[in-house]
Amino acid sequence: SSDREYREIQLSRITALFKSDSVEERLVDEQKRQLQSARAGEEGAQAEVINAKAQVHAAEARVVQAKADAVAARANLEVAQAALDKAQVFVEYLKIVSPYDGVVVKRNFFRGDFIRSADQQMTLPLLAIDRTDEMRVIVQVPDPLVPFTRKGAPAAVKIDALPGRLFESTVARVALAEHHETRTMRAEIDLKNDQNQLSPGMYGYATITLPSSPDALRIPTTALVGAATDGMGTICLVKDGVVKVVKVRVGRDDGSQIEVLDGLSRDDEVAVTHAADLAEGMHVHVLPAGEKPHSTSQASLP
Repeated sequence: SSDREYREIQLSRITALFKSDSVEERLVDEQKRQLQSARAGEEGAQAEVINAKAQVHAAEARVVQAKADAVAARANLEVAQAALDKAQVFVEYLKIVSPYDGVVVKRNFFRGDFIRSADQQMTLPLLAIDRTDEMRVIVQVPDPLVPFTRKGAPAAVKIDALPGRLFESTVARVALAEHHETRTMRAEIDLKNDQNQLSPGMYGYATITLPSSPDALRIPTTALVGAATDGMGTICLVKDGVVKVVKVRVGRDDGSQIEVLDGLSRDDEVAVTHAADLAEGMHVHVLPAGEKPHSTSQASLP
């Protein structure tokens, strides 16, 4: 340091003066003591520097250790959170929650029963819950009416167990496909059950109001020879006093009249009673309807 260097120079000067008998020896000794003190101070400062550096290295090591501890703590936190999430999943398994409000209509197990898991061929449900605020009525629509049955059509339902009550609604949804065996299409009607008068499993009758085809002709259902199948029916026309048996494509049938979609013109005369007794080429005499058993009438627009 500068103090040590200064003391070394002073000692060198005093020593030179002492050798030339210019100063006393005690001054040389004093300069030596001051030099030794300066050197001791320098060594102490150097020791403090070394100690400070050691402390810096120790602090840096502690910082590194703290960072490592922080990483380990975060990892432990993630492990603990994963364990908590897993435990929460198992806790949720203790609850049986229905996706909708309803009434328990069937209970297959009771307190103390052993319940196997699904992977152990457990297929029987614990509970069966039916929604009661809204009921779904299932209607099988026959093949001839399938083209006219669409969502939103007005519908009315009568329940056998509730005589005198009429529940009005609309067609909520249709399958748009027929069952290959029954040749019927599934349609569903949703009914509000605010007063809890309806119960699952009830039977009744549904009436769906179908739209009429503006171009279709209507004839009495008695004019059909036999039953209509696959949307086709047989009728007897009278032309120039001779019976002609023809096939027609039929549509909506309300029980008293049936729509003829193709195969019949407006001016055709149709035998409306005892059509099954007529045969191709038979000669008949056309009389007003109701006067004779084999009467005719003109097809008319609805």
